[in-house]
Amino acid sequence: FFSCMSPASRFAPWGVPLAVAAAVAVWWLRRPAPPPPTTRLRCFDPGNANAIAAAVRVVGHVKPGQRMQPLVVELECVHADIGTGAQLKKEIGELYDAATQANPLVPVDVVPVCNGAPLTPRDKEHLGFDVYPHVALGGTFDRIHSGHRVLLTTAVLHCGERLRVGIACDALLAKKSYADLIEPVERRCAAVKAFLGKLCPSSIALDVISIDEFTGGVTTLDGLHALVVSPETEAAGHKINDQRKDNGLPPLKILVIEYVGNSSQLGADSKLSSSQLRAVEAGRNN
Repeated sequence: FFSCMSPASRFAPWGVPLAVAAAVAVWWLRRPAPPPPTTRLRCFDPGNANAIAAAVRVVGHVKPGQRMQPLVVELECVHADIGTGAQLKKEIGELYDAATQANPLVPVDVVPVCNGAPLTPRDKEHLGFDVYPHVALGGTFDRIHSGHRVLLTTAVLHCGERLRVGIACDALLAKKSYADLIEPVERRCAAVKAFLGKLCPSSIALDVISIDEFTGGVTTLDGLHALVVSPETEAAGHKINDQRKDNGLPPLKILVIEYVGNSSQLGADSKLSSSQLRAVEAGRNN
């Protein structure tokens, strides 16, 4: 019977399985590359800038087109001789500076921990931080880099209950340099949430939102206590307080971070910026 069938009809019973196999093969070839494994380091003492720089150089040594491994540095605050909150901030800043100088393209997360867990409000107070119930900050957060991480980390270190992060929507960024290369706001929000997830205990509520005006609504938000800014946006923070006063609201404590130094690999500017990272990508695409 089988020998009497036409060649096409002989394989008809296999048509559906072969089609499925072909579809699976196409999906496999086109699937997104899996994320590279994460390298983890744990520091128990201050003064690890050179070690972090060396690790960044190793992680950053990849073939063209190959994705770099993320590097997570856990800074143990219980056993380390950290001292005060100011010293902890200084150590975090020095680690990010060292990482940026070594290779600004390697994703590095410095995570202060207490016995391996995110710092609680009580841990922060023990280190001497002024802890506020509700803290806010805002920005573009494109290609989240060491400067962004310092800004977010500072907010977390001073936050006791709720953290609000306003991320500029795409429409606000049309005049930025290389605006066409800015990541979509959904992707930028996801990157901020992922980083904060490493820093914050579950007791801190996170509000990571897209904003369509530069104050992010904090001029009319009651129950807010502190605002984290960069030196570049400090003046805007004081203007926000003026508007809050006009609206009958108390002023916010303005917490100013220090800039993360730029890498010579990105240009002559003194501070690291997303614009420089977009310029690098634009150069690669040309």
